[in-house]
Amino acid sequence: MQLQLRNLDLNLLTLFVTVMEQQNVSKAAKKLNMSQPAMSLGLNRLRKKFNDDLFYRSGGLMQPTTLAKSLYQPINDALKTIGHALPQDDNSENQVALDFNLAMQPALESLLLTKVLAHLHQVSPNIRLKNQYQMDLDALKYNRLDFLIGTQQYQGDELYSEQLTAEPFILAYNCAHPRMQQGMSLAAILAEDFAIVDPEIGLNNDEKMKVKYQVNSYQAALSLVAQTNVLTIIPKSCLDNSEAKRLINWQYTPFSKKHLDVYLTWLALRKHDNSHQWLREVLLSCSQPNKLSAVSA
Repeated sequence: MQLQLRNLDLNLLTLFVTVMEQQNVSKAAKKLNMSQPAMSLGLNRLRKKFNDDLFYRSGGLMQPTTLAKSLYQPINDALKTIGHALPQDDNSENQVALDFNLAMQPALESLLLTKVLAHLHQVSPNIRLKNQYQMDLDALKYNRLDFLIGTQQYQGDELYSEQLTAEPFILAYNCAHPRMQQGMSLAAILAEDFAIVDPEIGLNNDEKMKVKYQVNSYQAALSLVAQTNVLTIIPKSCLDNSEAKRLINWQYTPFSKKHLDVYLTWLALRKHDNSHQWLREVLLSCSQPNKLSAVSA
């Protein structure tokens, strides 16, 4: 298919990308500050240009056709290239603002997200990053999310997945705990009460933990350990960075799973997107602190 570029309004391509990402005509119109009738008119012009429906309604969303899926990445890349080439409002460096959307499990925020945000604030202050907790594969596939960060490694032809980190698990307990000591049997440990972020973390079918408290973050679990006689299983770096560590003893986990594996997942179509590639490198580097200084916008 060949189109005459001189006869194509580039604003229509922006409209196409926005509908693709929002999957909703009303939301796309609001984002572009357009009326819904104007949005619908532009979408009809695009359909006529490409001789394809481009989108169809299903499950309350505007789903892309096969052609729309194939067009999205090259059109999005081209618009970004044009945007970066145009004169900016001022002459300061790093003035281009980029928005990124992540989905990261709540427990991983203290482990990784704060490092990422602190680094971005220092080297790329115009980057805007939003995090949500819902690991939504459909949002990733339709570009409403840039990355998923979690303990599950997703597989599929449309997805790439890479391990960010493998944090060693430790068993942490209060220094004044009346029963805990090094060398205790697994049965004796399992008889104690636990405060846990994930009740199945590091266990096999024969390891039944007594979960007294289930919390959303490793720091909350550590706070409970520092104040009570409950035990917890956490990544070692969480204790290393905790103000409560002087009140806590630890040993490497006696349970089956020895590490917390964290994976970064993204859409295969975004592999050659330069800004996407840059943030990918930042995320990977933030999980390897010795490389942080090498990453800048």
